Amino acid sequence: YAYFFKNTNLTTITMNQRRFASPALCSLKVDSGADASFLGWMVAAYSLGQMVASPLFGWWSNHRPRREPLVCSILINLAANIYYAYAHLPKTNNKYHLLMSRAFVGFGAGNVAVVRSYVAGATSLRERTGAMANMSACQALGFILGPALQAGLSFIGEEGVTVDIIKLQLSMYTTPALLAALFGIINILLVVLKMH
Repeated sequence: YAYFFKNTNLTTITMNQRRFASPALCSLKVDSGADASFLGWMVAAYSLGQMVASPLFGWWSNHRPRREPLVCSILINLAANIYYAYAHLPKTNNKYHLLMSRAFVGFGAGNVAVVRSYVAGATSLRERTGAMANMSACQALGFILGPALQAGLSFIGEEGVTVDIIKLQLSMYTTPALLAALFGIINILLVVLKMH
């Protein structure tokens, strides 16, 4: 359980940073039609996606092995972060692509109940309180370190670097999403290889 626990929280750190300034600022950069009301929807999209997904993943984990909804949710999150990084490509309505990517990132993060259920089942009664406390502490740490990680990547700048072959713009807005996608790949591997 230790591998799964640590790496779920590693991904939580990178996913939680997506709740803050980057999506809102990126929507202004990508689409000048984004107004204050739209920025509010950008912030809310993550939580709305998570609210919709949580009962679905919870139901799934009650009827099938927990590994399935966890891998699926991480894959959705990974794909949504890549979608976010490419939201600047369409010729029109870029802000709606950013909004959809945010909602899907939140949907992929709707696995919190499944993770808690797994930890509860994988620990003895004596270990459970400490494991749950550690998990909550790591989640809170994600809220703290996420924005700091984003700030640390701001040296890349608003324009950043474009990788022409794959049409990817690495900027201070897209790099945190791509880092979250990388951690998602690592997390999937650890769930598949270490979870029983």
